[in-house]
Amino acid sequence: QLVKQLIKEELNIRIIYVLSMGGAISATIQNGQVKAGNAKILSGLLDTDIAKRHIRIEPSISDGLFSEELEPADWARLIHAICEKISSGTANGIVITHGTDTLAYTAPLIYWLFADTPVSIVLTASGTAPSESEEARKNFNTAIKLAWERENGVYVSFNGKVLSPLNLKFINSAGSDFVNWNMPTPLFRGEGLLSDYEESDRLVFEGLLSEAADNMFLIKTYPGIRSEHLMSFLKKDINTFFLELYKNGTANMKDSPYSLKEFLKRGKKQQCRFYCTSQQEEVIDFSNYASARNLWKEGAVPMGMLTTETAIALYYAASLVCDTQEELDHIMETTGNL
Repeated sequence: QLVKQLIKEELNIRIIYVLSMGGAISATIQNGQVKAGNAKILSGLLDTDIAKRHIRIEPSISDGLFSEELEPADWARLIHAICEKISSGTANGIVITHGTDTLAYTAPLIYWLFADTPVSIVLTASGTAPSESEEARKNFNTAIKLAWERENGVYVSFNGKVLSPLNLKFINSAGSDFVNWNMPTPLFRGEGLLSDYEESDRLVFEGLLSEAADNMFLIKTYPGIRSEHLMSFLKKDINTFFLELYKNGTANMKDSPYSLKEFLKRGKKQQCRFYCTSQQEEVIDFSNYASARNLWKEGAVPMGMLTTETAIALYYAASLVCDTQEELDHIMETTGNL
């Protein structure tokens, strides 16, 4: 690695690796329908000045993938590929092309694992296929330029904006777009959970992420949600629940068939974990309402400023690196108050 670094510095070699995760940004249109991404399409999107630089487009991550089809195995391949590029000592930056539907999950997952990466990592996407508009071409080339300019950190480049990978939300006002919730100051760098890139093992990653997915469930509260339906999840060996609550952490906690109270009590006895996020752009703190305080008393953990997608990504990242439940609990509870 030292020799590689010396040669790279001597020859002033800068390599940007492009890892394709499918999506419309590299898709084709057939019979009026979008066909999932192909990494070969990306080569034709490079602007002339960009194409002259050292760009390596990797075709083997997840071709033919719609982002709504994303599974733990796809994340495992991506994380392993990033580890390989960083540990090789040849990368100055990494660009990840992705679909829009699940970018809000993948972007924070990459941040939680690689927030202190020695190279820049830029995620980008497009709402339309390359043959439909210039959006894919513009976003792809802008992401490569950003990866070239930044020395480190994790970024999302989309339609002319540089966004934090945390608290990413897709909106559709005056055209499709992404924004950051609860973030007056965007975060691009921090303390990454994954430190030993050279020991990366794709199959191990896949097993750990799949196990975490099997043990987790997301519940969005709504008026009339019945406690008896929630109880059934406690019989399925699910031990981690994300509760997307009203506004700043409220929910029905009365003695009622439509209350969360009994569900939380029984879950607590079974050592389940309950992490709470908001359905709106609100910070969860459990301090304003009696109902919110009752949630906290029954063991619910507020995830603070984190959106549901970012909190779930944190859970996946922690599941990948933690050896004990105690370690995972500590990461979830302390990072939620970021």
